[in-house]
Amino acid sequence: MAKPAISTNIVLDVSGLKKLPDEIKVRGKGIVRAAAEEVRSRAWHKAPVATGRLRDSLKVEEEPKSGGLGYIVSSDCPYSLYQELGFHHWLSGAWIQNPFLIPALEEVRSLFGLQLEQMVKVAAEEIAKTKRGGKF
Repeated sequence: MAKPAISTNIVLDVSGLKKLPDEIKVRGKGIVRAAAEEVRSRAWHKAPVATGRLRDSLKVEEEPKSGGLGYIVSSDCPYSLYQELGFHHWLSGAWIQNPFLIPALEEVRSLFGLQLEQMVKVAAEEIAKTKRGGKF
């Protein structure tokens, strides 16, 4: 059997991928915090207002175990859950529901996903450039 006239060795250097999680963590912190703040802001505008207590109780807190990549948008107002998920009025029996947090999250979710996708792409490209150095 004859040897091929041309042979090619392909080497895939993936050592730069080890740097990617650290780069994403640094860049992602700002994006995740901004998304949480945007959810809080949109929920604030959607929240039902009688006294303003529910709306003003909305807050953003960092998830302690996330290392800066997780935030919680919450309300400590006792009736916020009833407004979000709904309840039967005690006198009339009418079903009342004023969702504000879940709709805000759904609006921000698509924007947030696109930002994260773009961030990973840029981080990977920059790592690839630094990995190549002056070889090319």
